[in-house]
Amino acid sequence: MFARPVLSVLFVALVIGMVFKLENTYRGFFEWNGWAWIARVSYSAYVSHATIYRLLCGNSTSLIKISLFSVVSLIGMGVLAFMVATVFWLILEAPVNQIVKICFESPAKITQHENNVDDKQD
Repeated sequence: MFARPVLSVLFVALVIGMVFKLENTYRGFFEWNGWAWIARVSYSAYVSHATIYRLLCGNSTSLIKISLFSVVSLIGMGVLAFMVATVFWLILEAPVNQIVKICFESPAKITQHENNVDDKQD
């Protein structure tokens, strides 16, 4: 009965603290640069997770009972999905992002970049 209101109050305090930058204890955790790669590979993990789940659990002919082994295997599937997603991002998404960035870059930025390169060479 008390879990939902308490969790709601804690969540509101977290959001207000993050918006108004009141609390320095948990801001460092949420603003950590290590979250950037998770954000980059999250879509690939989302796409590859269903395939990994079907490969590992689809071959089972019996019901899965909730146990420590099943929880560990589910966590392992999540880790495996992010590992596959990282490979997909390195091989496919990152190069395509660079190509798209080059194709849609404005001509003014291109000439400014060329001028900066020429200045550094002199």
